[in-house]
Amino acid sequence: MNIHAKIGAGLLIIGALAAAGYRFVWPLIESRRQIDITDARGTKGRITIGVDNWIGYFPLCSDELRKRMRAAGYVVRCEDDKADYPKRFANLKDGQLQFAVATVDAYLLNGAGAAFPGAIVAVIDESKGGDALVAWKDKATSLESLKAARTPTIAFTPGSPSEYLLRSAAVHFDIAALRSGKGAWRVETNGSPDALKALLDRKVDAAVLWEPDVSRALAIDGVARLLSTADTQRLIVDVLMPGLNGIEVTSVVKNNLPAAKIVLFTMYDDAIRALAPVMGANALLTKSDGITALLRTVRTMLSDKVKNMEETLTRAVQERETDPVHLESLTRRAGVPLTRCSRDLKYLWVNKHYADWLQRPLEKIMGRPILDVLGKDAFKSLRHRFDAEHRSYRGHEKKNLKAKGAIHIRTRLSATARHAHQPHGATTL
Repeated sequence: MNIHAKIGAGLLIIGALAAAGYRFVWPLIESRRQIDITDARGTKGRITIGVDNWIGYFPLCSDELRKRMRAAGYVVRCEDDKADYPKRFANLKDGQLQFAVATVDAYLLNGAGAAFPGAIVAVIDESKGGDALVAWKDKATSLESLKAARTPTIAFTPGSPSEYLLRSAAVHFDIAALRSGKGAWRVETNGSPDALKALLDRKVDAAVLWEPDVSRALAIDGVARLLSTADTQRLIVDVLMPGLNGIEVTSVVKNNLPAAKIVLFTMYDDAIRALAPVMGANALLTKSDGITALLRTVRTMLSDKVKNMEETLTRAVQERETDPVHLESLTRRAGVPLTRCSRDLKYLWVNKHYADWLQRPLEKIMGRPILDVLGKDAFKSLRHRFDAEHRSYRGHEKKNLKAKGAIHIRTRLSATARHAHQPHGATTL
C-alpha cells in the first residue's frame, strides 16, 4: 500500500471513530443542555453562592439543599474561588453572587475594597478544630519548637482565616518572627488545598489549613498539629451574607416572615434611622451602643415572645381542651416548640418546632415515652415536675438542664383536663 493510501485509510478510521464518538457523546451533551435550558426557563431564578472548600459550607452546596431549592423554584450553584476573598466580595457587590460566605475576620480584612457589601444575616458555624497549624515532626512538634527553629517556612492563604490564626498565635504565644508579618517564613498559597500540597511536597515546614485538609494532613505519618481552633473561643466564625444591605434584608424578611423580630446593628445611624421602622425593623442600634446593648435588646424581644406564648397557652388550657388542631394553630402564631404529653409520660403530640429543636423526626417522638426521647439524665431531672403536674390542675415551673446530646431544655408545664379537676396530661412549652 502506498503512502497516500495509508494516509487515506488512517483518515477514514479517525473519521469513523469520531462519528461513533459523536453519536455516543452528543445525546449526553444535548441532555445536559436541555436540563440547563429547562432550569433557566422553569425557575424563579438562579442563586450563586461564593464559597471555598471549607467543610462547614457543605450544607449550602449539598445535593439535598439544591433539590429542595429546585422544588421551591430556584437553581443553586456554589462557586469555589479558592478563598480569593477580595474577588468574592467584589462579585457580591457587582451582583455576580447572590450570597457569599466568609469568616468575620476575612470580611473585615478584605471587605473594605468593595465597601463591605452585604449584611450578615446568619452565623453558619464556629471553627472548633477545623482550622489548624500543622508541621512535619522533624521540623517542629510544638509552638515552642517552631519558635526555636531558625528559618521555618509556613504555607498559608493570605487575607483568610489562616492568616488570622497565625496572627493570633504570634501575639498570644509571643512568636516574634510571625508577629512582624513579613519575612522568608511566609509562603503564600491560593487556598488550603494549595497549602496542603506545598506541605506534602516538602516545600515548607508547616502549613495553616482548614478542613477537610487538616484531616488529610494529619493522616500522613510524620505530620503533627501544633495549634488549632479547638484551643480557642469564637476566634474564627463563619457567616452568611446576601448581596443586600440591612434595609433591603429587613424588607425581604418582613415580607416573608411578618412575625419576625428584626434588630438592625449598624454604623450608619442617621442614614437609616428614618427608614428602619418603615421597612419593619423593631429596633435600631449603632455599633457605638456595643454588644451589651444588642444582647439586652434581643433578650427583651425573646422574653416578650415567651411571655405572650405562655399567656396564650394558659388561656387555651382554661377555656378548652387543647386538641392537636388548636395546638397547631397556636404553634403557627407563636413559632415556638410545643408538646402535649399523657399522664403515663408519653408524647401525645409535638409540633414541628419541637421536633426540629430536638433534631428528631416527628414520627420518632409522638407516641414514644419521654424517657426514650430525652434520655435518662434529662428525664430524671424533670420527673418530679411531671409528677407534680399530675397531682394538680394547673402549675408551672421553669428549669434549665442539660439533656442527652447537649440539648438544653426549658420547660413550662400546664395541666390539661377532660373534666373539672381531672387532669389527664400536660402541655409543655
